[in-house]
Amino acid sequence: MKKKVLGAFLAAFMSVSSFAQETAPNAVFVDFGSTIFAALFGGFGSGLGYERELTKNFSALIKAGFIGIRIKSSPHDTQILSATGGLYGRYYPLGDAVKRWFIDVGGSYSYMAVRYGDKIDSHIFEIGALTGWKFVFGGGFFLEPGLGYRFIFGDINTPIGSQAIPQIEGFTVGLGMGWAF
Repeated sequence: MKKKVLGAFLAAFMSVSSFAQETAPNAVFVDFGSTIFAALFGGFGSGLGYERELTKNFSALIKAGFIGIRIKSSPHDTQILSATGGLYGRYYPLGDAVKRWFIDVGGSYSYMAVRYGDKIDSHIFEIGALTGWKFVFGGGFFLEPGLGYRFIFGDINTPIGSQAIPQIEGFTVGLGMGWAF
């Protein structure tokens, strides 16, 4: 009996220690979606993300973004500030997590403040899917173009008289650049 318990303990210890030696690939990246959207309206934006491999075919992502736009109008300018955070699951059909072709599905939450004399807040939820290819160069630098579709839940509230704010629902283009390690 003691040999069986010792054998089971030794097998468990060896499997845990060999698993612990395997390092799961990670990626940090700049998400240019916020930058591109803001630039279309003469503003500024930035997005950051982190991806962690869970298995050979799956990874999890967390993204955050910020947008600031000012639309000149009369009698007041419309100012828009938005902060977004999202969680995504990513599937790599070719079995190279954090490399090559991927499909991701996830959702995000955005808080948007619109000021046109008065300030009005909006809370927007989004779900979507994206497919793309992660081109990894050299020691880990990558470029990640993608095409997706998203659904938006919640309306963007705007003050009366302000410029209409586009609600981008439907097809979307993604572009990321970062480092896989």
